[in-house]
Amino acid sequence: MHEPSLERATAEEYARWFQALADPTRILIVRFVSRQERPVPAGVIVDHLKLSQSTVSHHLKILRQARFLTTARAGTSILYSLDDHCLTQLPAGLLTGNGPYHPGRASPRTAADHPDGHTPIKRPEMDATTPPTGDTPAPVLLLIGSGDRRYREYILAAITRDFRLWLLDAYEPTWQLPYIEGATVLNTKDVRALYEAAGPVAAALPVVGVFTYDESLVHAAAQLAQTLGLPGSPPRAVLACRDKATTRALLTEAEIPQPASIPVADADEATAAAETIGYPVVVKARGLAGSMGVLRADTPAAVRQAYTVAAGATYAGVPRYEADVLIEELVTGEEISIDAVITEGVCTPMVLARKQVGCNPYFEEIGHTVHGADPLMEDPELLDQLNRIHKAIGYVHGATHTEFKLTPHGPRLIEINARLGGDFIPYLGALATGTDPAVAAAHVAAGFAPDTTPRTGNTAAIRFLYPAQDCIAATVTVRTDRLGPTIHRAVATAGPGTALALPPRAYLNRYGYVIAVGEDPEQVTADLADPSALIELRAQPPAS
Repeated sequence: MHEPSLERATAEEYARWFQALADPTRILIVRFVSRQERPVPAGVIVDHLKLSQSTVSHHLKILRQARFLTTARAGTSILYSLDDHCLTQLPAGLLTGNGPYHPGRASPRTAADHPDGHTPIKRPEMDATTPPTGDTPAPVLLLIGSGDRRYREYILAAITRDFRLWLLDAYEPTWQLPYIEGATVLNTKDVRALYEAAGPVAAALPVVGVFTYDESLVHAAAQLAQTLGLPGSPPRAVLACRDKATTRALLTEAEIPQPASIPVADADEATAAAETIGYPVVVKARGLAGSMGVLRADTPAAVRQAYTVAAGATYAGVPRYEADVLIEELVTGEEISIDAVITEGVCTPMVLARKQVGCNPYFEEIGHTVHGADPLMEDPELLDQLNRIHKAIGYVHGATHTEFKLTPHGPRLIEINARLGGDFIPYLGALATGTDPAVAAAHVAAGFAPDTTPRTGNTAAIRFLYPAQDCIAATVTVRTDRLGPTIHRAVATAGPGTALALPPRAYLNRYGYVIAVGEDPEQVTADLADPSALIELRAQPPAS
């Protein structure tokens, strides 16, 4: 039988390809990339494989050199896709699971008959009550706002495995482009504008839900979902989470124990409220979150100063009130947060994070630790309060981030937010438990049953880096030579020339963060013991 000849140069190229595949991680990368409808950034691959950024970058470099992957740039992102030359020369089934390549037949990822070279996406009608299966096109979520790429891209990377996204945002999309089906630029605080923009999208695509993780947009998103007849909690319940005074009033009515709290409209009312409650007190902005405009006060003079700070703290899109500041009882104990999903009034906690705060007398969040098998997740008193709080507020469908202090008298609510937690808490939850709270929240927003079953019992933790004082960053350097075995990611979030300031001049003004994950909680803690040594800041005094 005559066999086709194989030139040595071709054989050498094949040998390089097989050598590049002689690592299970690289096989997984190629297989994952081959199954994506669009080119993907490295961060998506990192999140899918649950590996460190440096490890994935190393393997991507080898795969590019071997011509398994090709790259393209979209804004500041580098996107990866499978190289067609590789796909048509090696058995496609080895990498993609689509069966062998046959000469004369189109490659599984080729659509030469389509004018733009891409396979058109089919958009049949869907049953909005059932998750898609098989070849059914992915359903669409209306994503309201997208946030800071540094802290939110992981959510888009996670939920686009199951959903297509149509972005409704105040800015033209840039880094979001690899993740979205399309976008509409508009005033995201204008509910009528949102509805007018969403209508044509819902008429053309199988829209199944409205999704946001932006604190300033949760009420508008709830109103839009209600108007479109999509899943969600009543807007009044979402607003009750946004307005801390309303939260307190509803919990008082439901006889749920909580810190004493008095809304005030000026400094005189603030000092009178502090005298009523008793020192020390916490002074906080009524409608903000993330510890913005929150500080401790031990004397009348400190209360007056704290009132000025809290009343002056602002965030775009957050409503103001006549009595815009709360004076609250200072409760002591460990602070935790719970990210939960709620369907038909049933609250299912998914992530419990133990919080670290700093910048006294402020309460800046400097770290969180998540244990995949935290015993508090089964604490009957804590779970009872969590359920009663949601019922009292009337929050029956969606995702929430609820913060408690574990006082000597039992759990006491600090605040509840009608969204996923920030500060990478859902990401830590996914690393620790093997189940992604962001994906679960997206499924709930679509009216689908979420996957909330933990699969692993790791410990995942994050530490944020703040300067010792106000400064201008000269250099911010990740010391890769000092990273311990559990370090998952170390990222500098400030560059040369970045102005860094502490409260009350700025909040959450960090220059980097470090994430660690592992089976041994003690090793995770040890590797994060001195995060400032892992990301070094050289700074200059601020301009006078």
